[in-house]
Amino acid sequence: MYDGPPPSLPPPPPGGPMWGPATQFDGRRMRKPVQRKAVDYAVPCCRYFLTRSYQRDFRDHDAIMPNPFFSRDMLPPSEYARDPISCVTTKFVKASINHNRCPINTIAWTPEGRRLVTGAHTGEFTLWNGLTFNFESILQAHDGVAVRALAWSNSGIWLVSADDKGIIKYWQSSMNNVKVFPAHKEAVRDLSFPPTDEKFASCSD
Repeated sequence: MYDGPPPSLPPPPPGGPMWGPATQFDGRRMRKPVQRKAVDYAVPCCRYFLTRSYQRDFRDHDAIMPNPFFSRDMLPPSEYARDPISCVTTKFVKASINHNRCPINTIAWTPEGRRLVTGAHTGEFTLWNGLTFNFESILQAHDGVAVRALAWSNSGIWLVSADDKGIIKYWQSSMNNVKVFPAHKEAVRDLSFPPTDEKFASCSD
């Protein structure tokens, strides 16, 4: 039986409980883990594939319940286009300033939702990135006349714009001007495409 003093223990190696988490592994510096936000659409898509066979249209969709237990019953966002609850803004994302500071009269999202076109009081188009909200290009579209209305066709191929003088312009998705014609004698207030994209309607003062 040993009655002497206890033997001295060697100091713990770096990375042990007294030194905090390990910062090196196999001679290489370890990166700090970063938790990235992600949206998992697997469950809503599977739920949609299971229920779409016996649902007539949006009338058979279940309402979104304000309880986390009903999250497993949710469908993809495209299935809630007619649901008013999906139109309630709950979080401020970002504020962007145009290159030339002037009033913005109209905006129009592209059909796929990746880009945004704004019509300014100076007659300019500003093409924005819909994810980062940074402007991609600026185009003088209506020669200094205020842009009053913008409308994308349902196919996403054509963009129609109108200004204060009643002039309507046809644009391709690449922002190439195809046609210009005077439609009204007063300012055009709105434009609209039907589901077939064969015609479009405009209204003026």
